[in-house]
Amino acid sequence: MWSRSVDGQEYTFGVSGKLWRNGLVMYDHQTDTLWSGVTGEALQGPLKGKRLQIRTAGPKVRWRDWRAAYPQGQVLTFHGIQERGEDVYASYHTSARTASAVSPS
Repeated sequence: MWSRSVDGQEYTFGVSGKLWRNGLVMYDHQTDTLWSGVTGEALQGPLKGKRLQIRTAGPKVRWRDWRAAYPQGQVLTFHGIQERGEDVYASYHTSARTASAVSPS
């Protein structure tokens, strides 16, 4: 989760529908700057090079620690239990079509 403030100015963000390095690209409504949802860096636009400050939504916990604390716990996923050993997105990751959607230059 990212802070909405940069240099004392608060911004409102939307989803651009683009990907950069396999991650969501956001934009701010005020300047149309494109932001990496992964790194928080402004990739393109008037605020290029600026960075959003990270804000954690909750503590990060290692799976083995969570599992030890809650041995009967269950994890809800969209598709139910995933028993596949392969990367279901392998063809996406290796496709020439997934080259960066936003050029950081």
